[in-house]
Amino acid sequence: MGRILNVIVLTGLCHLPFCALQYVLYPYNKTWNEAQTYCREHCVDLGSFKFLDDMKHILDVLKDHYLDAAWFGLMKGDTMNWHWSIGGRYFYKDGEKDYVTPSDQDLDYYCRVSEGSTVHGHPCDSAHYSICYNASKIGDDRYVLHTEELSWNDALDYCRSHSSDLTSIRNIAEHNVIQNKAGGKIVWIGSFKDPWTWSDQSSYSVRDWVDGKAVFSEDEESCVAVIKSASGRWEPRDCAEKHRFFCNCTETGSEETTEEPTEEFTGNQSFIIVRINGQDSTLDLSDSAVQDSILEQMKKVNGAGGWKLRWKKQPDGNVFVKETP
Repeated sequence: MGRILNVIVLTGLCHLPFCALQYVLYPYNKTWNEAQTYCREHCVDLGSFKFLDDMKHILDVLKDHYLDAAWFGLMKGDTMNWHWSIGGRYFYKDGEKDYVTPSDQDLDYYCRVSEGSTVHGHPCDSAHYSICYNASKIGDDRYVLHTEELSWNDALDYCRSHSSDLTSIRNIAEHNVIQNKAGGKIVWIGSFKDPWTWSDQSSYSVRDWVDGKAVFSEDEESCVAVIKSASGRWEPRDCAEKHRFFCNCTETGSEETTEEPTEEFTGNQSFIIVRINGQDSTLDLSDSAVQDSILEQMKKVNGAGGWKLRWKKQPDGNVFVKETP
């Protein structure tokens, strides 16, 4: 019986007909640093996640295959940087991530608001309206004013639950729309500051902290794990704790090892996140013959030829998931 490689497919946000990234969850308990060394020796690096949906879909497949926590590649760095909560690489044109420039009002704060024509730092626990971005809408309807006064964290959770995310401000036109929607009110936007960085030096800004975690606090813990009891949300942990871990791989992670897996999980779990360019492709992605053809092509990439590939179907029976930024 062949080994099984789970294939999860999302449509959109890919410049090629399809592109793929592989993750492997290894069943060995290691410290964060040991896990980083292992991933660099056997794969590429500890797992980094460009899109929040990537981790959510993988954890949905894993279900009971891990307990407590699992390491991935986020760690505390030495420099505070501003980010957008929408982290999609293809969401921003050149220069748009840096449209909002730092000001003196940013120095003592970790979150930003839009107030009239200005954008500036503000205490994250203050209560304000917020502007959500809804990727499924068109034009100005993508920007939705939420009139419940919330902290920045709660506004982020609300927008992710009801739209897509807190809005970014990428250019003057978008800024004007947000000002009009705000109607003179101070509103939260998706800009935040923290020192967290990725082991592979990726610039991804996606974050998904457990409830109650501040945007930034002086935690002693310097490494991050997904927490099963928190539905896979993230929590800083002591780097010396031992957990299983995610790697980013270009091969299937099928090397022989003498290490013993943990009792509750007896084998590597590998996943390929495949993105189909829905805009440029003329393929009928609901056609089973087209799906089989894509699987055959997938066998030629990422060293997957010796594996049994299968689609991960969604609860509604469909294979493909339309992705938001």
